[in-house]
Amino acid sequence: MPFLDTAYQKGGQAATTPRLECVAPRASGGFRAYFGYNNANGVIVNVPYGTNNQLAADTTNQRPNQFRPGNHPYVFGTNFNAGQTISWRLSAPNSPTTTLTVNSSSPRCPANTLPTACAQSCDASTAACPGSQSFEDCTAGCRAWETDVGFCTQEFTNFNTCLGTQGPASFTCDPDFGAFPNEGVCQAQIDALNACFGG
Repeated sequence: MPFLDTAYQKGGQAATTPRLECVAPRASGGFRAYFGYNNANGVIVNVPYGTNNQLAADTTNQRPNQFRPGNHPYVFGTNFNAGQTISWRLSAPNSPTTTLTVNSSSPRCPANTLPTACAQSCDASTAACPGSQSFEDCTAGCRAWETDVGFCTQEFTNFNTCLGTQGPASFTCDPDFGAFPNEGVCQAQIDALNACFGG
């Protein structure tokens, strides 16, 4: 019955499940795996780092230890080398233990798509301005273009793909709003985006 389902979720009894979004080659060599999760509860589920939340490759603890309600794509990324296998083991309360095993043969991030471009752009911008915006918030805001704007999506994708190739020196850090590309960075893609808008 619906009210029982709601009580079950509010009590934190539903499943919290991690997932691999995709794997992308890195320009400097190796790969980057992007992860997300779904928390079917109506409350935050806490899983501290340790035996119930293990990912040895995540040496800086980018993975969450607080899992917010709902579906959360592209929450964090982790680098690994060719020939290496990494595993994220998550055992949330009242959930089955899930172990995601990832290597270079895992599903690749589709090229020339907005989710991939946003992930790589946010990798670059959050590295340039650490602590100002989370990777998850950055990617969510970027992907919102598709639903909030709904046109010139390929041009916006191309712009973010270009940003994903930039180093920290290409960005200016605003402590309140995150990193912004410096003037002239990815200018050809900006011009194409403006042209699509009719500017």
